[in-house]
Amino acid sequence: MGYCLMWANHTPVPTSLSQFTNMIQYWLENYLLQPQFQKIEGKPVVIVFSPQQLRSSAAGFGMKSGELLNLAREMAVKEGLPGIYFIANTAATASGVIEDIPGEGYDALTAYNYHSKGFKGEYTYRVSPSTSYSELLAGYRSQWTWILDNSEIPYLIPMTTGWDSRPWGSDTPHDRSASTPATFREMLVAGKEMMDRFPKKTKRTAIIFAWNEFGEGGYIMPTKKWGFQYLQAVKDVFGP
Repeated sequence: MGYCLMWANHTPVPTSLSQFTNMIQYWLENYLLQPQFQKIEGKPVVIVFSPQQLRSSAAGFGMKSGELLNLAREMAVKEGLPGIYFIANTAATASGVIEDIPGEGYDALTAYNYHSKGFKGEYTYRVSPSTSYSELLAGYRSQWTWILDNSEIPYLIPMTTGWDSRPWGSDTPHDRSASTPATFREMLVAGKEMMDRFPKKTKRTAIIFAWNEFGEGGYIMPTKKWGFQYLQAVKDVFGP
């Protein structure tokens, strides 16, 4: 099975250039050179969870995040790869999609997941989190459309089985945003329609939240409750 890395850079790491290069070297030695590692345009795929945090971390030791990405690509070339295909997570905000991320040298955009009823260019607390899966799906559609209309670089369509973090002790209206296999299939169909409309810009590629994020209600892994229905939905929409 093919796979790639999503770097969950939730903390101010790296704190030095040597720490960054050590990390990239570890990726190369343990992951990026493996034949089953996912590639786009021949380059191994690495998703950066927070381009904002990388920007801040790089500034802490006098560099820009784009310089770090290019350094990582140069290290990959020395190992015989054509580079690294870096993808940045972002919501549908002008600061991320238009102003910051493209200029930092990322190859494409995607997202791990979205929570709101949808942004259209501006992050604002006036847009509240979803309180049902139907509201969440509407929010995803809104963000897909805005990003594809405004991004100059590719956008890999993010999809979700929903959100319910009550297993972690939460209990908010947003935790009622979980799907069923049938409603999840509606999101898959909607995402595929976007991929069919924008085959080059989406690379006809999606990222699904998630395989087994049970604590947050995001999973397609077989369970006693649903059996293989979530996987069957993926097969029905995207299978041959």
